[in-house]
Amino acid sequence: QVEHDTTKGTHADAMTSVFIEKGSYIYDQLMKIKTGEQAISFFAKHGSQTPIKFLHCNKAPSGKTEFKPYELVIVSDKEINSEYYTISAQGVVHVCTKRRMATASDGLPVVTTGADTDIIQTEFFSLSEWMHQSTMFNLLRSIKFFKNYVSEKIFGTWKANVRNRKYRATRERLMKNLFFAKPAFCPGLVECNKFMYELQSIKSMIVSQKNLEIDDFKDEQKKQSGEARTHYNNTVDAVINFLEKLCQRVKDSTVIKEEDDLEQGKVGKKRNLAMVEMKEE
Repeated sequence: QVEHDTTKGTHADAMTSVFIEKGSYIYDQLMKIKTGEQAISFFAKHGSQTPIKFLHCNKAPSGKTEFKPYELVIVSDKEINSEYYTISAQGVVHVCTKRRMATASDGLPVVTTGADTDIIQTEFFSLSEWMHQSTMFNLLRSIKFFKNYVSEKIFGTWKANVRNRKYRATRERLMKNLFFAKPAFCPGLVECNKFMYELQSIKSMIVSQKNLEIDDFKDEQKKQSGEARTHYNNTVDAVINFLEKLCQRVKDSTVIKEEDDLEQGKVGKKRNLAMVEMKEE
């Protein structure tokens, strides 16, 4: 009963105090307030009847990958940032100050300081609304998807970049070493495959559904084999001619490249000589 009366007396003293005296109950309460939640709890409990009418807060320091907009720390008037919060018994005021040249058409509060201009933007939340949003935000952050979103996104981006880099390295290696990717040989390979397909379509033997005498059957097979042999020989000759032309074209391209390199070297030598002669002159 005595402790209850003492607590009731301290609350009464807090309500009737006009100044914050060191060592008093209200001073001790003020020293205990370090975060925005503690400040909201204090005003929710005591209202505006105490000498403490409002408190300034900054966002709590956090890492680059963390976003905690509802975690606030109490600061003095001299320590507030360009973006700060003011907590009172009425609610929470979010203040954001931007420095730029402003005009009256902006429709925002303007404070002129020398040559620059401060544009002050404010947003008000009631205490209950702020606590509701803070609770819902923390609840969402506790869900696995939102909790690990930043790290998983960074890892996913890194994984995609690694896969893309490996793909490009493989593509470059294939372009340099793969026979099918060579511009000089790829059309020739397609042409040879066409010849091989034509050979597969030729039948060297015919199986007839009608009854034939043995001599007629031999004559028919002899005729078919002769046609097939002729077509085989023509196809082989076409493949050999095509390959000979391909080899010659590759040789010619090599010779032309060497001649171009020599010409470029000669041109460079002439230019160097011309520059030397110009210096001598």
